Amino acid sequence: MNDGATSSGNLDGLIAVVTGAAQGLGLGITEQLARDGATAIIADLQRDKGRTEAAMKVRFYNLYNRLNYLCLKLTFFVCSFFFFL
Repeated sequence: MNDGATSSGNLDGLIAVVTGAAQGLGLGITEQLARDGATAIIADLQRDKGRTEAAMKVRFYNLYNRLNYLCLKLTFFVCSFFFFL
């Protein structure tokens, strides 16, 4: 990883959803994908930690419209509901 705001941009137009990305390796992967041009989504069960990390990375690396957060708890319940219909 480099220290610049963006990298080569070779992932422009791609969307990446990384599960377990509120911390550790998942967070680092998500950050790098966004810095390389992808729209990256931090998907995790840890809602507060995921939101906080996403907000910090967006501000620090100027990744507006490139890095987002998705709470998997809500997604799980919505998917489970439709599965049983």
